[in-house]
Amino acid sequence: MKYARIERERRFLVRAMPPDLNLDLGFRDIRDRYIDGTNLRLRQVRGPDGAASQFKFTQKLPTNSSLETQITNIYIGVREFELLEQLPGRALEKLRYNYSCQGMGFAIDQFLGSLGGLILSEVERSSLGEPKAIAIPAFAHCDVTDNPAFTGDKLAESEADDILALVHRLLAA
Repeated sequence: MKYARIERERRFLVRAMPPDLNLDLGFRDIRDRYIDGTNLRLRQVRGPDGAASQFKFTQKLPTNSSLETQITNIYIGVREFELLEQLPGRALEKLRYNYSCQGMGFAIDQFLGSLGGLILSEVERSSLGEPKAIAIPAFAHCDVTDNPAFTGDKLAESEADDILALVHRLLAA
């Protein structure tokens, strides 16, 4: 764990984008590729202008808690990205917006492609226990932190119809 850090976060299912969120400013276009049979993710991040701004190669390892992940990021160049992009994997695309609510910063992810219509939010905290103390924000419908179906790797490998059916059941509850 010399180069890894612990990521502590909570995830929420969101019914609709918050009405006061400016959809034209501040989003990042995120393209993830989860490498088959591994805990590795390749990520390309583009700004609103469409220019690629970051390429990351990430290992995410589970811990004993649904609130924590052990994460190691390596920032890579376009040549490394193009090489690693050839590995077999599953794609996931989303637009990420930064949003402030209840004095905290949230990321709101609006999924694209076959998962269009899915909106998740996450909040990250540095200390153990802090994420659990966070109330469900006013713009969110329910907490899905403990539901593994809403992790990036599971979203990428699952059938979109199954995920969207789960979302509809949760939103109806």
